[in-house]
Amino acid sequence: MDPNQKNLQLEEKTKRAWSAIFWLFGFLWAATLLRLYRLDDFSYWDDEAKAFLVATGNTLADVVRLTISTLPTNPPLDTFIRFFFMKLWGQTSWVFALPSLVFSLVGILSYFCLGLKCFNLRVALILAAILSIHPIDIYFAQEARNYAILNALVPWTVLTLFKAMSSGKRKWWALYSLLISLLYYSHMI
Repeated sequence: MDPNQKNLQLEEKTKRAWSAIFWLFGFLWAATLLRLYRLDDFSYWDDEAKAFLVATGNTLADVVRLTISTLPTNPPLDTFIRFFFMKLWGQTSWVFALPSLVFSLVGILSYFCLGLKCFNLRVALILAAILSIHPIDIYFAQEARNYAILNALVPWTVLTLFKAMSSGKRKWWALYSLLISLLYYSHMI
């Protein structure tokens, strides 16, 4: 193969990569707007209301104590994350729902990467497009519960498992163990 053909192939790959990045960011932008729309319009009930009260604790020790007494069946990671968000940006219902939105967007990116690894670029982009506009994913992004964390963590856990199995390196197994632990602390499986 002559150098001109190699350059043309490289240019074509570069164009496809930039096109994919453009579409992915477009999907993420649309997903962000859809998830921000009426983010805090829903009233909180039962578990969400209890989690809001727990997350408004003064210290992390308060949050741990209140989680054990108020939400004994809920894993603590979601409440801890919401506690830190509310410490940084204020104790509002909008800030309380914000971690779910963030995890939903990370989930779209996560599933894009998983689709790219398991299939191809076209499938990965279709997956990102569907998740960007999927009503249930939007609902979970606006609900102040721990469901959106799974959307972000599960694909990364699977990708890490693939890497750990193919490489056999301890660092990937350690990362896989950490991600599995985060899954257990984020949702009852």
